[in-house]
Amino acid sequence: MEVLSNTNISTAAELRRAQLLLVAKELILSDGVEALRHAAVAERAGVTRAVIYRYFPTQSDFIVAIGNEFIEALKQRLSPEKQIEAARASVSSDFAAAEIYFDVVFSVLEDKGPASLMLLLEPDLTPKLKSFWASVDVEQYGHWLQESADLGITAIDSQVLIQVGKMTLLTLYKVYRAGEISRNQAVSRVSYVICSLINTLRAKPCN
Repeated sequence: MEVLSNTNISTAAELRRAQLLLVAKELILSDGVEALRHAAVAERAGVTRAVIYRYFPTQSDFIVAIGNEFIEALKQRLSPEKQIEAARASVSSDFAAAEIYFDVVFSVLEDKGPASLMLLLEPDLTPKLKSFWASVDVEQYGHWLQESADLGITAIDSQVLIQVGKMTLLTLYKVYRAGEISRNQAVSRVSYVICSLINTLRAKPCN
């Protein structure tokens, strides 16, 4: 009889978890966040609901895992120093330099899927998720917010900036994936819209 090592067991568990997470993201993309239920994931994955609960006890666990996956993938591709450089470029209208960041974001979206951005645009589902997505905003947009604050952009305008940034990224990514524009065009447009908004808010803050 073959005896499984702890390493093999761990690897199998990690693989199963990754597979279930992929199914959850596909479900969000095809049917929306409201369709993310344990029964739906189990049916699409071809497993029992007990298996789903073992890895993701609640819907929130799925959502947090998707958000963390995106953040970690972004960190692996672009150092914090490079992200800060992109933020500084955006407030000085250096669109080409800011595009470095958005090009990396597109790479992550192509690799991991846009489910994380779709979730970011959803209303607060639970207090736990509200707190989690607030931390994601700081993680993902913190450099921009700091640069904007240093220029006198108000907290209200900063929230506008975050929401418009999310929608711009998701919209132009979808347009690119639909084949309507090239990836370079999409990345350039994202950079232009966000940089332009930052400088508009800088010139005319909401008081």
